[in-house]
Amino acid sequence: MILNSHLRHLVLFCSPFLSFAAPAVETPTDEQQELAQLLALLEEQTTIATKTRLNADYVPGMVTVLQGGELRDSGARNVWEALAYVPGVELAIEETGRKQVVVRGIGRTYASGNVKILLNGVAMNSAQLAYAPPVLSLPIEQVERIEVIRGPGSAIHGEFAYTGVINIMTRQSGSHLYARAADNAFRGGGAHLNHRNKEGSFTFDLNLAGWQGDGADVTAGNDTLYFESGCGLSALDPCADYSNAPGPSNEVEEGRTVLLSSRYRDFTLLAQWLQDGYGDHFGINEYLPPDEKRIVTRNTQQILELRQEFRPTNRMKGELSIGWQENRERKDDLFIGNVGVTDADCNNDPDIVCGTGDAPYVVDSRYRERRVDGGADLYLNANEHHHLLLAYDIAWIKTLEFEQSWGQQGDPMTPFSGTISEGMSRHINSLTMQDEFRANDTLTITAGLRHDEYSDAGGRTTPRLAAVWRLSREHILKTQYAEAFRPPTLYENGGAVDTIRPSTSRSLEAGYIYKGMANEWRLNLFRTHLKDLIVFTPDGFINADGARLYGAELEWENRLSKNVDFASNLSFLHSRDDNTGEPIAGSSDWLGNIDLNYRPARDLLLNIHYRYVGETYRDPLDSRDTLKGYATLDATLRWNNLWHKGLTLRLGVTNLQDADVRYPAPAGTYADDHPRTGRQWWTNLSYRF
Repeated sequence: MILNSHLRHLVLFCSPFLSFAAPAVETPTDEQQELAQLLALLEEQTTIATKTRLNADYVPGMVTVLQGGELRDSGARNVWEALAYVPGVELAIEETGRKQVVVRGIGRTYASGNVKILLNGVAMNSAQLAYAPPVLSLPIEQVERIEVIRGPGSAIHGEFAYTGVINIMTRQSGSHLYARAADNAFRGGGAHLNHRNKEGSFTFDLNLAGWQGDGADVTAGNDTLYFESGCGLSALDPCADYSNAPGPSNEVEEGRTVLLSSRYRDFTLLAQWLQDGYGDHFGINEYLPPDEKRIVTRNTQQILELRQEFRPTNRMKGELSIGWQENRERKDDLFIGNVGVTDADCNNDPDIVCGTGDAPYVVDSRYRERRVDGGADLYLNANEHHHLLLAYDIAWIKTLEFEQSWGQQGDPMTPFSGTISEGMSRHINSLTMQDEFRANDTLTITAGLRHDEYSDAGGRTTPRLAAVWRLSREHILKTQYAEAFRPPTLYENGGAVDTIRPSTSRSLEAGYIYKGMANEWRLNLFRTHLKDLIVFTPDGFINADGARLYGAELEWENRLSKNVDFASNLSFLHSRDDNTGEPIAGSSDWLGNIDLNYRPARDLLLNIHYRYVGETYRDPLDSRDTLKGYATLDATLRWNNLWHKGLTLRLGVTNLQDADVRYPAPAGTYADDHPRTGRQWWTNLSYRF
């Protein structure tokens, strides 16, 4: 009992110094379990900010670490849904179903590629559109933790680390099976298998998952085609030959993943295969597709990477890596209009044969790109004050396939050209230098510089200067100046009016962290200037002037008792688009989360999650009022060791109060915007062995 008491006080004493998302200490059962919990907490570090292992509170800038177990307890279904728990992050869905992440108001506008996405440290953004849809769809049951940089990350991560960096680490300890079911015919399951030899020199991890379902149960209002065709007027009513609206949105989904990681001593092999598929949702050009519950878009990513660590001296270590990656996107029968709407286009073009019958007009497309890259990282402890990083990376990217055709569904299709062509390529050379200068036991200054040279977009140099000052055990101050960039994607380059420059940003941040015995506070203030934003116009892609934004992010964690704890955050954003003088379209001033955990018994946990999203700004040319905000309430009950040790049951409900949640639609399209699903029930059964 005396040792129990000492361990408990030691955990409580150490926990304020650990990373942000450390789970609250559960009621101990024996000395070994408490010691294991303590050691696990002490190991919670991240490399995402500097490539060196540091506690998340000691890295430059603000880093959020979300633990997979906590995310499962809160009811998040996949990585995309989990990211809503990060301060300053909002979610969005593009009209044809592609998931988007909006960081500090940037994401719904200004094209794509604003966030760098990593899976087990491997960059996943495609050169085509800079998205990585299968990673965002990854089931939360496969996730060990999610690390997020809020703000610029190009000084370490280069391209697309414009407004943030996300690194998803999959489960690499223990073995388990799981099955999940939910409303709208959702069902999924998977397994994680882990093996280690007795010496610990060899490890093997295999993550498998699969899922499918009908997606959100959503009824869309009148679409663009409804209004363009004059539907609703007495002379043209009914409108069945023109518009499918109002009607259900096609949001079916499916996916599969196979993730393999193997390590022998200092050699690591990663093999990752991910695929997701989804319906065409609200339709390209905001034309509502027919009510056909079918997969329209499939994205596939397959990766093979080899890593070799080496330690030539006690003061030096390094890592060599070589990787191969292939990204594919396939669209089948993407709806572009009904008979009577698109017939005029084909009648005006003698090279296109008009379809016959009543079938709608559709587009098929195929895209495939290959990336081969290599890198060398060298870490040098020059002396007790200077810790240096030198890194060189090289990448070759080439479009292997690009085909598009259109026509009436079921008839021969007519090929047409697009902004991308087969054989487009990009060659990148990158050099990174970083010095972590530890002036004394309390002050660390990090200076970094990275240069990226693109064969098709020129060069870009991004600096960073940051300081972390540990005033005392409870108080930490941070400040950082950093720049970031995103090059034009292949799609944007191909559709540019003229040569497009990379978008750039400059950010200044100041943070304060308080780590008490029972509660923790984090406050981050930021100001950012975006330049040369890449935007789409009717003529093609161009560079626009830019935008300015500033804001604050407040986080608070409190352990009220051994059975009750909560975590909360609140974000404020003020933005101005230099082109319009108005707030950034698609941004919200206020975002907030509250998580409450209650443990009525040793194996029971009740989680309540409250989410608030403020009013969302529209494009200045949109005469509608700002989109009203909403608040949702989710509840999850977890029951460990149900009937058998290692068996866990989770029961949950999302949007308990059936709140009206909508994402903004462009002006002149859906007058009632993009509605999201209401209340949904789900259950998850897992077995750890």
